[in-house]
Amino acid sequence: MAKQAKPDSHWKACREMDVEKLIKMANQIGDFFEANPDAEEAQREIASHLKKFWNSVMINSLVSHVQQHQGQGLHPQVIAAVQQYVKLS
Repeated sequence: MAKQAKPDSHWKACREMDVEKLIKMANQIGDFFEANPDAEEAQREIASHLKKFWNSVMINSLVSHVQQHQGQGLHPQVIAAVQQYVKLS
């Protein structure tokens, strides 16, 4: 018996769920670096952490979320880090 393709709505829900997980993880990073009194340095550290420990799919998803939804739900420092320092190749 042939495998049935899952409906588009299922894949959309999976992608949205993945973004929600990324937002949660990114916010944990933002919370950690929030203790730094130098906001610009904190943003660089957040970006550095993302580049070191996240794969390109994760980063691309986060960048897309910031671009398409103004980073809704994200820590302000994470949004700023993505906008200023996260460069995609």
